[in-house]
Parts: sequence; C-alpha cells; structure tokens
Amino acid sequence: MLARVDELVGINADFVIETTLASLTYARKISAWRERGYIVSLAYLRLASIAESMARVRKRVEAGGHGIPEVAIQRRFERSLRYLDSIYKPLVDEWYIWESRSGGFALVDSWDGRHASRT
Repeated sequence: MLARVDELVGINADFVIETTLASLTYARKISAWRERGYIVSLAYLRLASIAESMARVRKRVEAGGHGIPEVAIQRRFERSLRYLDSIYKPLVDEWYIWESRSGGFALVDSWDGRHASRT
C-alpha cells in the first residue's frame, strides 16, 4: 500500500487512503505531499466507544471480513483519538469529524482551513 501511494504521489495523481490513524506512517508523509501541491483532507469516522468498535469488527468477521484482536482494537482506539488531535489535525489542510449514529453519520466538528464548525 505504501509503495502504491508513493507511486501515485510520484505522478501527481489524486488518491484516498483509509487508515485508523493509530500510527504515524502517514503523518511523516503529509508535509511532503503538501509541498508537492496536494491539498490534504482528513475525514475521521468516530465511534462512540471501544465496545462499539469491537462490535463492528465482529460484524465484519461474520460477513466474511478480517478480524482484529480485541487488545489491538483497544490500543488503536485510544491512540487514534490522541493522534487525531495532537498530530494529524495540525498537519492537514482541512479535517472533518463524523460520528457514527444509528446506521448513519453526523458531522460533529470540522475545520476547512479557514473556519471551525462544531455541532
């Protein structure tokens, strides 16, 4: 995946990445992307709790998807929220936080590079 992203950046192609933000892999690359002229937007889909995250993974496994050990879900959940605020938000051009609610999503916080919006 990382090699493919580097390849796309090398040809100035648009791309989208899905990540839990539980690592700094992309944080290390964002400044270089912006220097190349990319506008980096972050859409963060937030779940209410670790329990909700675990339930989602169980549902995915039941549907034939891959599982994640519960200890990893717990570790990533907290780290993701911490990295979102302290590392990723300051690096990107704009960010949007969506909360999962009863089968849908609601925008709860955002920064479009000029204005903050909180609902």
